[in-house]
Amino acid sequence: MTDLKLPPAPSLQGEKPTSVYYDGGQPLRCALSALSIPCNRPVLVLAGRAKAAMSERAEDAERILLDMAVASLCRDTEAVVISGGTNAGIMAVLGKSMADFAPDTVLVGVAPHLKLLGYGATEGDADAEHPEPRHRMIRTSGEAWGSEGPTLVRVAEGVAFAPLAEGVASERPIVMFVIGGGKGTAREIALAARRRWPVVLLNGCGGESEATAARLGLFEPKKKRPFAPKEKPASPEKQQANKELKQAGEHNCFISLPVCDGWEVERVLRWRLSDNWGLKEAWTRFAAADLRSKKSKPATMRLAKTVLLFAVATVLFSVLLALSAQQSSFAPWAGRWNVQLVSKLAITILPIAAALVLLLIERRSRSGTWIEHRVAAESILREIYRARAGSGVYAEASNRWSILSESVSRLDARLAGRVPARADCKFVDTWPPPRLHQRIPPADTLLGPLTAATYDAARVCNQLDFMEDKTRTNTRRATRLAAALFIASAIAATLLAVSWRWDAMFAAVPIIASVAAALVSWREYLHLDATSDSFRQTSVEVRKERGKWQSLAASERDGDAQLSIYVNSVEDALAAEGSGWERSLRRAQEDFVSQQKSGRT
Repeated sequence: MTDLKLPPAPSLQGEKPTSVYYDGGQPLRCALSALSIPCNRPVLVLAGRAKAAMSERAEDAERILLDMAVASLCRDTEAVVISGGTNAGIMAVLGKSMADFAPDTVLVGVAPHLKLLGYGATEGDADAEHPEPRHRMIRTSGEAWGSEGPTLVRVAEGVAFAPLAEGVASERPIVMFVIGGGKGTAREIALAARRRWPVVLLNGCGGESEATAARLGLFEPKKKRPFAPKEKPASPEKQQANKELKQAGEHNCFISLPVCDGWEVERVLRWRLSDNWGLKEAWTRFAAADLRSKKSKPATMRLAKTVLLFAVATVLFSVLLALSAQQSSFAPWAGRWNVQLVSKLAITILPIAAALVLLLIERRSRSGTWIEHRVAAESILREIYRARAGSGVYAEASNRWSILSESVSRLDARLAGRVPARADCKFVDTWPPPRLHQRIPPADTLLGPLTAATYDAARVCNQLDFMEDKTRTNTRRATRLAAALFIASAIAATLLAVSWRWDAMFAAVPIIASVAAALVSWREYLHLDATSDSFRQTSVEVRKERGKWQSLAASERDGDAQLSIYVNSVEDALAAEGSGWERSLRRAQEDFVSQQKSGRT
């Protein structure tokens, strides 16, 4: 490694060197050390637009994305950001955003020495650029833009895969974030794909990020013009590059997101840059249990609709039996005896089948799938928020994430391992499970710092809206369903008593079955009505705790102690639905904490 001793670029780093020349002759760690670049950190590689013009709307969305999502992400995760480092395009916007919102973030630029003004570039070079002043520049020996790609990849790996001690290496996450870009960006994407790095491609800003997403089928571009010229056949090198991209895509290495959706972009980047595997696994298990409950519930509802259908059919066949007494009411080929026989068989079998289906519904509600998975999902979610806030048993724990992992394992054991974390959740290993985007409000970044205000917006308000809405809709639906079942069964029993002509012993069977179906359906209605009452009472308790929090002064709301109190009181109120599960979980946590303490002593 040699420094050409040319005048340095403008610097905000004081006396520290702002650039070094690296030609691969010496170990890369010497260049990193000379620029005081920290190692063993997560790495965000930013690639994309350098000079290409964008619409005003896209530029505004790009700036908001870097200000609100990327800057806060880097501030919280202490990630090192590596880019081209020039004072143009997305890299210039990045420097301003970090200066305003995350001034302590380390920015590293990798660019060809002969393309940097103030170093090796000449004033007449139209492609040359000034370095962005907040970047610590590593100047490479290439003569054209794009030649710095292999060095950029080595720098990212040098920061993330730094050795901690002799024989011990650290492997922190590396994510490539692509906004627009051209040919140089395409080469950097190819380098990341070969290493199976996660690559986040933004659409809505044009350039290579959209083109790559379109080739992978992740983004639908605008329709081509009717008379647009046909594309030339791809060269063998291009075909090989496309093959490598598709292979990486099969390993879930690519995801395409709209540039205007800052919430989802931040979630995805945080998920991949975080190595808190205990919390990520807990979120994954919650998503799987929640998804399984959503899949299982419709089966139970279909059974309830089947009972209603049986009851209505029983009434119709009873009316048909009564009308069959008049021969003139039917066609000549429909003999009176055949109609009566079929009707009698139907009104004998259908009520019995309805009663059996209702018993099956009762069985599923007690020991079946969707209710257990619903309770397990909510229990896991409560533990996640308690652990993130450090409340309850997590307050005094030396490693709260180990207790969280133990709690999730106990819940899974209670379900006998029936919550598959990876069978139902796509992209679990690489991206947040899709259910999280639908189930958790975007105000919660899942892995980011939790404040009382964030918890109130993402959890408390969401639960209040959910419970109050469910209380209204479930009460109406349960009332209509129970009333329909009861009326249908009562009419069937009445018509049976009037029209049945067999012996009393045979007539009693369908009558008893109809009455039993009505009684069981009424019991189901009472159960749903009690659930609605429970939701209503829980909503009152949660609103009371929220009122206490809101009555505090603004300076007191977001303190760590107040956050712990707020989370613990709200989660205790929400735990009323699964009290048996909660008691079992609390005992397991106490045993685990006791074992940890005894092990330390």
